[in-house]
Amino acid sequence: MKKILKSISILLALMLLVLSVGVIPVSAADVTYSVSPAKGATGETVTVAVSLSTSIDLWGSNVQLKYNPSELQVVDYAKGSAVSNGSINDSGSSVNFSGMYSAKSGTVFTVSFKILKESGKASLTLSSTENTDNAGEIYNNISVSNSSITIVNSVPAEKITLDKTSISLEKGKTAVIKATVTPANATTGISFYSSDDDIVTVSDDGKITAVKGGTATITAISGDVSAKCTVTVSVPMTGIKADGSTDRKMAVGETINLKVLKVPADATDKVTASWSTSNPEIATVKSGVVTAVAVGEATITAKAGKWTATYKITVTEKGEESTTLESTTAESTTDESTTGEESTTDIFTTEPTTRPIFTTEPTTKEEFSLVEPTTNHNAMQNNTNPNASRYIVVVAAVVIAVVAGAVAFLVLRGYKGKNKKQRIIVEEKFR
Repeated sequence: MKKILKSISILLALMLLVLSVGVIPVSAADVTYSVSPAKGATGETVTVAVSLSTSIDLWGSNVQLKYNPSELQVVDYAKGSAVSNGSINDSGSSVNFSGMYSAKSGTVFTVSFKILKESGKASLTLSSTENTDNAGEIYNNISVSNSSITIVNSVPAEKITLDKTSISLEKGKTAVIKATVTPANATTGISFYSSDDDIVTVSDDGKITAVKGGTATITAISGDVSAKCTVTVSVPMTGIKADGSTDRKMAVGETINLKVLKVPADATDKVTASWSTSNPEIATVKSGVVTAVAVGEATITAKAGKWTATYKITVTEKGEESTTLESTTAESTTDESTTGEESTTDIFTTEPTTRPIFTTEPTTKEEFSLVEPTTNHNAMQNNTNPNASRYIVVVAAVVIAVVAGAVAFLVLRGYKGKNKKQRIIVEEKFR
């Protein structure tokens, strides 16, 4: 019996313990409040929000957002979306809210501040009391997250300095220039520009890339101030080469001007070539001007730095090339003479009467095509028709007969008409 009573007592104690646990409020961070940060310049108005981020319903609360009235001035405030009923006011150093919530999380209220502080940050501090649940139980475990308003006044740059004022780069190479602004807290940004992107490009962070040979200026700008850096891009020479054909022909007494070209073509190295000849008795050279002295061959060499280029000069007798050229011209004239007049003058010895006479037998097709056909020529010279005179006489006789008849008819008619008129006049006179 005693054992049974003891067991019942233990069970009742456990039941009371369970019931008592059920009404104990949650102990782990029941309510969490936070205020959003903000940025602005002195004199500007910014807005912050006080929010509730909790996983349980909160039916009552008093919340304060404290501020320094020498740094911030309240312009406006309003209840947020998480509030179903409550009041809000400004005490001059804190914005106070008291009311009820109908949501588990959301904005409790917002406040708009005018920034009075010149620089730095204006602190915002949260506190909360009497947070209760729907049964009236108080949540004593309150968590808050404070914030501040950062003053970001515009500070103009007074001076900008570059770590380099001149840079020399080879084509394809890069370099970086750094800009320093005074005062250090200047809020104006830094921009870089190139005077010629075809020669040098520059990125937003001051990285310079050499594109081709030449000079360009990089300008760094911050607000109303600027600084410049001159960039010179070089293109190293890798050799020289002859300008045109390396085999040249000259006649004795002639001169030609030879040149050499840089490799690559856009090389910026300034190199003067020196000239020499392998045989001055055949050809001499001075500053690239070659003079042919005698028949033969000579090699002309140009040297620039460690590189060389050569020309082979072949000198012929004076007029030898000219003779060749005249021969070619004469040949061309013969080939191109296709008009009858020119060919006739060259080919015929006398004016043809019955058949053209050649001084020599024709040797070209063109000459044969200019010969007048024998048959046609004879026809032109001996063209007689035995019946031609007879036809002419007959035609002439017919024409004469027709004309004579017409004249006789007209005369006779006129005469008859005249006699008839006279006869009528005589008859009337003697009636």
